[in-house]
Amino acid sequence: MPTTGPVQQGEEVEVSSADTFVRVIARPPTEGLSPVDVVRGFLASQSSRENNFAVARQYLTPDAAASWNPAGGIEVFDGAGSFDQIAPADVSFFAPTYLLIDELGRPSVPTATTFSVFDFQVEQIDGQWRVNNPPTGLLISRGDLTRSYRGFALWFPDPTGEVLVPDTTVLPLATGGIATSLTQGLLVGPSKWLAPAVRSAFPVNTSLSLDAVTIEDGVARVPLSSAVLSASERDRKLLAAQLGKTLSAITGVSSVEVVVGAQLLQLGDWGESVETSEWVQFQALPPQGDATAIAREKPVVISDGVVRAPAEPLGFAGAKLSAVAPSFDSTVYAGVSTDRQQLLLGRPGTPRPLRLDFDQLLSSPRFDRFGWVWVVGARGVWAINSGASNPEPKLVGGLPAEVLVSSVVPSIDGVRVLLRAQSETASFVALAAIRRGEELELTGLHRVDRDLGSVISTGWADANRIVVLRETGLDREAVSFDLLSGQTISLGAPPSSSTLGASVGRSILIGSDANEIFQQSSSGWQPIGAATAPIYPG
Repeated sequence: MPTTGPVQQGEEVEVSSADTFVRVIARPPTEGLSPVDVVRGFLASQSSRENNFAVARQYLTPDAAASWNPAGGIEVFDGAGSFDQIAPADVSFFAPTYLLIDELGRPSVPTATTFSVFDFQVEQIDGQWRVNNPPTGLLISRGDLTRSYRGFALWFPDPTGEVLVPDTTVLPLATGGIATSLTQGLLVGPSKWLAPAVRSAFPVNTSLSLDAVTIEDGVARVPLSSAVLSASERDRKLLAAQLGKTLSAITGVSSVEVVVGAQLLQLGDWGESVETSEWVQFQALPPQGDATAIAREKPVVISDGVVRAPAEPLGFAGAKLSAVAPSFDSTVYAGVSTDRQQLLLGRPGTPRPLRLDFDQLLSSPRFDRFGWVWVVGARGVWAINSGASNPEPKLVGGLPAEVLVSSVVPSIDGVRVLLRAQSETASFVALAAIRRGEELELTGLHRVDRDLGSVISTGWADANRIVVLRETGLDREAVSFDLLSGQTISLGAPPSSSTLGASVGRSILIGSDANEIFQQSSSGWQPIGAATAPIYPG
């Protein structure tokens, strides 16, 4: 790379979907391989999907090659694994489990430490060792997953039909038909963990009438069965938004058309084609009010990179606080007392707050988009409807008894929550879905990654990306974690970091043990004022 000279304008490089994966060329078996080498070769060749895993099948006996079902899900192991020939025709494989992907492409991270263990039986065919008992589905390494697969978001409406919520699916990149696979995923419906909290606008029994979604001149044409004709005008717009938002992950897609028979489906008042701009009305929009923090046990606001006193009192006269959080519209504020056993609700223009006694230590509060305050105590997760005439704490059900939660942060769509949790064997970061009925319930608690380590504070960076503050030995660092790709990016951290504030489209804030707020910038972490516990609206 040059170190001197003028800046030159380079040629524009077009990136197509064909450039997004590394093609793996598997090595077929050679003569004289040992049983361990045959098993090793079979596992390595599963990264090549060409001709229906033709090379991998060469490592199997004829009967096993004919019956093996590689579409039965994927078990992803970490590292290279170990091989042990425990008998002349018996090879044991052992490796830590990193990820499980079901036959529909929906991933799950084991909450406890688990291992991929399989005993391969081999036999000689024409003097060469071959595997005769392959596992159902694929058994691949984490490296092969990164090279050959990609996470995509399938989008489903919340029960109100106001916002779309992402659900992750993992698809192979070495084959065509990504648009078809994504559409099939939408028609199957959301993952089990998310299903109780969302819905699909596609009528029951809607399917692809042709097994191909075509893309031409930026238009994705989706052929659906006649069952879709029963959708209401409102749901036709919603299902078009589901398709549009989901298929926009494919480079070049700018609009969607739905074909039933030989006719284009009328998509409500949008007409027969949905442009990219139409999908925005179902996007969960982040609140834009000032962040809050605590200075000398009083609430302060963070505006334009400056910590200052609020323009008007926030309704906490006489109260001493350890944390304070604004609602989405900044009309209500939730504070926690310095002994962390009281939740206080303050409103600008009201002199004194409403105090709710919990008689247990509370986490920092967070609001969801419906105005509910979420907080964690020793007895579980609590939610308070701040808009009720007589707000009362409600214990949120649904969490496993063996899991202890220490913090809860709702996403801006109001459907998912980000949790710091602790089981008997490990601490971890998890997602759960909010089922809203007569009682609030969290469903589908599941770990998001195995490698985030000891996390002390969390937040949302966007719909599919979280930010965590974690301990790394004697230091602490903020990292960004992509829920689709599993990629972790270190953001560094100022000294003595203790709390983190994050929101969609906003600069990350960190509070330190030295009572100082830092804001992330292009040049690093900049001190902006004396305070701690920064929290954005929502």
